[in-house]
Amino acid sequence: YVKQTQQIFDQMTLAILLCYTLQLGDIRIIPNWLMRRTIWKPDAECDASLIAWLNQSGAFVIDAEKGVFKRSKASLSQSVYVDHMIQKLEDKEITFEVLMADINGTMHAGIDTTSNSLEYALLLLAKNPKVQEMVYDEIKAAMKASNLKRFDVSIINQLHLFRAFVHEAFRIGCVVPMGVPHCLQKDIELTLEGGQTYTVPKHTYLHQNTLYIFRYLDWANNNKPLQAENKELHLEYWLDAETKRFKVHENFVFFGSGKRDCPGRTLAVRSVYIELGLFMTCYRFVAPNNDPDAIRVKQKWGTVLSVDPKIGLCLEER
Repeated sequence: YVKQTQQIFDQMTLAILLCYTLQLGDIRIIPNWLMRRTIWKPDAECDASLIAWLNQSGAFVIDAEKGVFKRSKASLSQSVYVDHMIQKLEDKEITFEVLMADINGTMHAGIDTTSNSLEYALLLLAKNPKVQEMVYDEIKAAMKASNLKRFDVSIINQLHLFRAFVHEAFRIGCVVPMGVPHCLQKDIELTLEGGQTYTVPKHTYLHQNTLYIFRYLDWANNNKPLQAENKELHLEYWLDAETKRFKVHENFVFFGSGKRDCPGRTLAVRSVYIELGLFMTCYRFVAPNNDPDAIRVKQKWGTVLSVDPKIGLCLEER
């Protein structure tokens, strides 16, 4: 399923690049036969894999041909988002295809993005051993103060350096370089600082250049453009100058912004907090041959950036 998801992202990237290259302006202009060969086929394969997996788990009973999607009797103890969608299906407010698209979209959005961000964070730890130990010491001090033997996300508000590091990993890794496209429902008029006015027409698909914001603007100097990309750690971007407490930088658009931002933002950030916190308290991440400077991270371009070639790290049990 993960490989199929990655294939879909790759095909989406090709479709978007095709639109830009041919100046189509709208992905819907791409012929259906090409969409079937690029995006629809792997998406259908994802549906089949997901249905097989959920049926095998015993938690659901799903029949695509009959349009059936319901919980098994043995798993009704807790109501979550999928139960809300199942109820809408039973009430005929949505179709089976809409339900599957919603679940698949949630899975697609969370698998590659979160795992690739976490991978980049681990590489940054190995590349910056002093920062790794500084963050580790903060975690252990907070755990001791709370009488915890194992990392727990309940202490996250005490971990200012840790949260700053995680957000720096999001910034530098920037695994979703162009964000998610948004379609305008009406004409929008923009006025720039120089007084120039532009009208962006209805039905235009917009992408934000997250990569440029994260790596090519000087966040410490009024967002002035940089000549080279900034991939160095800057924990100070996320720490209040006076209190040294964590704060989210105004340039942080990794999950979009406003009422149309990513609905999975809280879950994604929390997942990285938990996984990275557990990893760091159990292991020290060491660069190959104990040479942090030898780590040179390259990423494969796509809708979601991935580290390529992969870099092996050494683990030392704490």
